[in-house]
Amino acid sequence: MISRNPKAIGRRDSGLDRQADVTIRRVAGSELDSVRHLVADVVEEVYGTLFPQGVPEDHTDWTEALVAVSHGNIVGVALTSDDTIDDLWVSADHRRRGVGEALLASAESEIQQRRYRLARLRVMADNVTARRFYAAYRWSEAETYPHERWGFSMINMTKDLAR
Repeated sequence: MISRNPKAIGRRDSGLDRQADVTIRRVAGSELDSVRHLVADVVEEVYGTLFPQGVPEDHTDWTEALVAVSHGNIVGVALTSDDTIDDLWVSADHRRRGVGEALLASAESEIQQRRYRLARLRVMADNVTARRFYAAYRWSEAETYPHERWGFSMINMTKDLAR
């Protein structure tokens, strides 16, 4: 169960000799610019080649986002609505350290608290790393379709939260 109070978690990744001590909590209003910068950096890194004219400006309302904070810095962010994980981003230097896992678990918990049994998300088909990440946490690929604005292939994924 996620609350508006910080929830400290840590996990040692078998591939790394360090532990990521991370707190998952709601974003503070003063942190919204930091969240936007993190998302812009990750989108540019992961998807920048898809947008030769530059990555489109993000107009997402991050005021209800969950953030992963490590040593005072925002290192990840997740956003849900209804039964859907709309966004989940982790800075490059904090991947494979449990940050994504912690954000995903908190996002799933948020959806479950809204009394949804089935959770949804979508991922770009070419992002094999993200697809493997979600599959490792029992997410299933449901359908492939073209992105409504950009045309590249997207995959809807679902997870039964009652299991």
